[in-house]
Amino acid sequence: MSLSKSLGGGAGALLLVLSLSACSKTESPSASITPTTSAFVEAPHSGPVSVAVETAVPADFPKDVPLPKGQPVRVVKVEAGFAVRYTGLGDAEYDAYVTELKDAGFESAADPSKTDTYRMETLQNSKWGVNVSLNKAAEPELDVTLTPLQ
Repeated sequence: MSLSKSLGGGAGALLLVLSLSACSKTESPSASITPTTSAFVEAPHSGPVSVAVETAVPADFPKDVPLPKGQPVRVVKVEAGFAVRYTGLGDAEYDAYVTELKDAGFESAADPSKTDTYRMETLQNSKWGVNVSLNKAAEPELDVTLTPLQ
């Protein structure tokens, strides 16, 4: 199932993808997208933005960026990047994925953060920034947000 919408505002794409990637897993992938006003107030408009919400990784996802093992439950594609969510993955899968990114040439861009219920690390290579987060407050959700650096 997929949903595509055209929205007016190129620079708002990153804010939009972050807000879409934070949606609850109980929302239907076919639900309509209603971006908050702040997403378009905080960033200038520069043209239309195409947003697609899928349950599979699209063919144009960069081949040089590994993804965690498993089936994503939601993939949000915006012209500025991707947000991919997995459920049921825990600390072991998070650690394995961060190691896989580092083995693929990504380096830590900031100190990782960790609490009892949440972990996050930001990595980058010359082309991509990758934010990896694990929310263990309920059913574990591992989110990967990919943003082009150029």
